[in-house]
Amino acid sequence: NHLQVQGIVTIGDDGQTAKARWRAFIQFGEFGGEGYWAEGPYEMAYVKGADGVWRISRLLWFPTFYTSFKNGWAEDAYPRNAVSEDHPPDEPPTHEYQTFPNYYVPPFHYDNPGKG
Repeated sequence: NHLQVQGIVTIGDDGQTAKARWRAFIQFGEFGGEGYWAEGPYEMAYVKGADGVWRISRLLWFPTFYTSFKNGWAEDAYPRNAVSEDHPPDEPPTHEYQTFPNYYVPPFHYDNPGKG
């Protein structure tokens, strides 16, 4: 489950593009195996096609933490996954950072309301 909450969507002046920031609360696991929690913001971009359907044009997820369901993030925080050698990405990571207990605030596509 990737529960998407706290969405902020900004439609471009052209009416054909949009950007959004979502917060994801994630539960995942394997039947008969371990369960995990994760959390973090998505920064996404969308484009409206000629058919009027909005499509994702860019999706970035910034994990804040990974942890086991059993032990929780206060006792069992995992580091961010390294780039897969078996299934390498098309492009290198766009941001270098570490997850909890470190922190990273990814860039906002809008003015950060927490800054004066």
